[in-house]
Amino acid sequence: MARINVETCKHVVQLSGLVDATAGMKKAVAIARSVKGVIAVANHMQFRSSGNPIFNASQETVMIMLKRFSAIVIVASMVSALGCATQSPPQSTSAYMGDTWVTTQVKTGILNEPSLKVSQINVETYKGVVQLSGFVDNAASQAKAVEVARAVKGVTSVKNDMRLR
Repeated sequence: MARINVETCKHVVQLSGLVDATAGMKKAVAIARSVKGVIAVANHMQFRSSGNPIFNASQETVMIMLKRFSAIVIVASMVSALGCATQSPPQSTSAYMGDTWVTTQVKTGILNEPSLKVSQINVETYKGVVQLSGFVDNAASQAKAVEVARAVKGVTSVKNDMRLR
């Protein structure tokens, strides 16, 4: 099952998270681009596993993901008219326990860092790789969030997909 985060700021939609199929990724980008008022789409989605991702998800699963994603894009686009907002789908039950622990530790580290705003930074973890995304206020915040994530035991690497506001 795909886990796609949708964030909007100043009519820019940022997609991040984990997907199972190329078709699902392309459809998510197409839906985001079709929303009225969107001027750009930043695709930071990653495949959940290596190999041919199309055979990793059934067509029904992809359709369910696309329906949920469509609803999220509509909500996010309505919220973007009021300012910057984040909408994340609920965490999947198939998440690895180790990755869940790493994600929790990174989020806690960000929360405990006074110079960072936890509401601006999304954290996803897959097989020890932490993906940070969101819209932050400055480059120092980006660097500090990456530093906090790297300091967590169990993190093998950090992918910085954060953008400046």
